[in-house]
Amino acid sequence: MAARDLERGYVDVQLDFLAKPDGPDARAAIQDAIDSRRKGTDALEVYLPAGRWYIGQGGPANGLRLRSTLRLRGAGLGKTILVPLAGVTMDELLYGDDLVDVAVQDLSIDMAGLSAGHGRCITIEGARRVTLESLGLLNTRDATNGHAVLFATDPPTDVWVRFCYMAGLKRCGVRFAGALAQGLLHHNRVITDHTAAFEYVAPGLFTDELNIVTEAGVTRITGSGAAPPGAWQTLTLDSGWTSVSGRPAPAYYFDAFGRVHLRGEVRATTGKVAGNRIAAGLPLPDTPSGHPLEFRAPVELVHIETDGELVFQGPGTFTGTLKLNQVSYRKL
Repeated sequence: MAARDLERGYVDVQLDFLAKPDGPDARAAIQDAIDSRRKGTDALEVYLPAGRWYIGQGGPANGLRLRSTLRLRGAGLGKTILVPLAGVTMDELLYGDDLVDVAVQDLSIDMAGLSAGHGRCITIEGARRVTLESLGLLNTRDATNGHAVLFATDPPTDVWVRFCYMAGLKRCGVRFAGALAQGLLHHNRVITDHTAAFEYVAPGLFTDELNIVTEAGVTRITGSGAAPPGAWQTLTLDSGWTSVSGRPAPAYYFDAFGRVHLRGEVRATTGKVAGNRIAAGLPLPDTPSGHPLEFRAPVELVHIETDGELVFQGPGTFTGTLKLNQVSYRKL
């Protein structure tokens, strides 16, 4: 690492590692920059100037490997653009595991044109203190695994995803495949062919607030902040169901698009089977009775009937907890 790199406080992949935008495969030079932090030094900032940076295959199915105590920064969303090199197989362009203190900011990742692989933008397996900020995450490939961002089964802690633009997605914007200790998603714009902008497998201290999301053609604003003060109406639960202590009370509200959103958690105090009612009296938009509903939920254990009943529809006998956050519906 040259003296001038230490004086300016960051390394420039073009000046210091001779990487070339708008040209051949830049993966090796950018990876060298990411790996250049010497033992015992402070956190490293790697800067990618404006341009299209072509990334070849760097592992079995990924491009660049992130490291701990790293800030990877571009010249701005839509100015610095990382794209997969033609002809490669790529599950994700950025990958990292067991990371601590990582930020990726001010750049775009565009997976358009990828011919093989899941085509995710970012995959992280196990991390503490991760910030994804002011990113363009575009054109994922696979309808089953093509998330813009995947936090894989090792649970991350302290995750911030903010001010990102995610579009052309085949799956969701952000998926948490393991337990999430702490995370906040806010002020993002997500456009996906899938029915959920955000997915989680296990509940945790997870909040998504004030994101504008378009899911399978339907646009809404996420989180309690989307509702005017006093707009939340409490759900009256049927016998055998109770609210969960320490969580927001089960409730609903109408958004500006005529969509009804639910929040809160409920617990079955006795064994429940498919068809058992959780609550009745949910509001229905002013359309003919029995008109079909367009319904979305991150877990397939609840359903809204056309008469306004919230029912359990999972398999077997259930005695656990159901999370109602991100459950929503509207009349077609």
